[in-house]
Amino acid sequence: MTDVPNEKRQFTRVALALPVEVHQGGSVWHQNLIDISLSGVATDQPDVWDAQYNEPFTLIISLDEENTLEL
Repeated sequence: MTDVPNEKRQFTRVALALPVEVHQGGSVWHQNLIDISLSGVATDQPDVWDAQYNEPFTLIISLDEENTLEL
């Protein structure tokens, strides 16, 4: 990740390359985590993305084979 001199973020973003499952209702999208901060996460977007933005999401980040983080 490159540093931007005029960056005005309130929270530092940490670059990570981990697999993520995004759940919403009965739908699951397999994505890759790009970065994470206290205010949110950034993931890539799958080819088929039919999520409802007015409904909550659950993200399951695979830290390793045995540990996950659920947001």
